[in-house]
Amino acid sequence: MDDFIIELEWSDDLNLMRQMCIDLYNITPNLVTNLPRSDYFKEVFEKNHAYWRARMWNKISLGPLLDRKEFNEWKRLIEKFKLYGDILFFVTCPEITPLFVPHRHPAESPYNFAGALMLPLIGTDERSITKYAHWHDPEDNKFIDSYNYIKGRPEQTQIPDDEVALEYCLHEKPAIFNRQQFHEVYNPTDSWRVVAHIVYNTESWKECKELSLIR
Repeated sequence: MDDFIIELEWSDDLNLMRQMCIDLYNITPNLVTNLPRSDYFKEVFEKNHAYWRARMWNKISLGPLLDRKEFNEWKRLIEKFKLYGDILFFVTCPEITPLFVPHRHPAESPYNFAGALMLPLIGTDERSITKYAHWHDPEDNKFIDSYNYIKGRPEQTQIPDDEVALEYCLHEKPAIFNRQQFHEVYNPTDSWRVVAHIVYNTESWKECKELSLIR
């Protein structure tokens, strides 16, 4: 399992980080309505180039904000856990998509981060499953993010059962996910499922395993 996912136990700081993620998500514009977009959000996040959005995710970049007093705890936690400082809020729901198609997260070095701290925030339950495909050499087609592209299949195809190495439910505990291995997420419910994805500042999965011991 630890080639793909490392399950963690909650600690005071991980619980704090989860609550701060929920607080950030609640002031971040909704991916469907683009609201709320408060004056505070525009002044702090947009003017500091600390906000990105795509169809299925919002991203807050904390780096430009860490000198502000209200982000002191984030600065401490980023240093403690060896995080990069970007928080992605991944959303699956009927209005956007129930399926994150099989993918990985390649990038040019030094930003080819190996692992992400995953925190369940809103609407997670035992029905929403992450599936990892069998281990794939990260150097093979290293900048291709699509599993189905490599397999020569339509993009919306889910990982076939005989190609699944691991199934996992991110619900009751935090975990570290391997970003360099192909995985999908499917939410079969009518509810919004929101999780936080916070990358570790390392390109080594082995180092992510070592960082998993920090509480």
